[in-house]
Amino acid sequence: MQKAKRILGILLVFMISIFVISCGKATQDSSSSTIENQQLKKIGWIQENGNWYYYNNDGKPETGWVKDNDKSYYLDSSGVMQTGWVKDKGKDYYCNSSGVMQTGWKESNGRWYYLNSDGSMVSNQFVDGYYLTFSGAMEEKDTTSNSKNSNTTDSTYNSNIISNKRGTIAYIPSTGPKKYHRIPDCGSMNPRRATKTTVAEAEREGYGRCRLCW
Repeated sequence: MQKAKRILGILLVFMISIFVISCGKATQDSSSSTIENQQLKKIGWIQENGNWYYYNNDGKPETGWVKDNDKSYYLDSSGVMQTGWVKDKGKDYYCNSSGVMQTGWKESNGRWYYLNSDGSMVSNQFVDGYYLTFSGAMEEKDTTSNSKNSNTTDSTYNSNIISNKRGTIAYIPSTGPKKYHRIPDCGSMNPRRATKTTVAEAEREGYGRCRLCW
């Protein structure tokens, strides 16, 4: 009788051990599954099929404007990050090749544009002494005879250009279009931040002549 009880006791301990081990394994499997799910959850910037997406904390792709590290990005209705010119709610914006929204003066396809602090493009007004047309592109001064004052002859106009000898002093602004100026405070230039150089050096660096002061 005692031998039978001993055998039953051993069997009971064995069964309890098997149950505890099974429960522990199930808990471990559940924890592993939870960790794997968390690891598979997309959060932040993810590149897929050559396009960049930004996933929020719920794992869903964002659309519209997204701010990350004090930089703004625009994602279309599919969540794809945009570069170049972007139109949103009737306004034009420009995002560089990294998708970052730009502000201030921006050159695009050989034309200059000005973007407000919120990134929106300026049009139909003057900025830093330059007129920005309806399209937003900076208006280039007409160099033909039609643009001259009736009191200004072709010879006078040409002599002004000829007088811009290679050693003539010129000033380059710290910001804005790549134009060199005759005076350091042309338009809204900051004379304290203007760089003094020569016409020859400015042209060598790709600067064009300002039509307002030359």
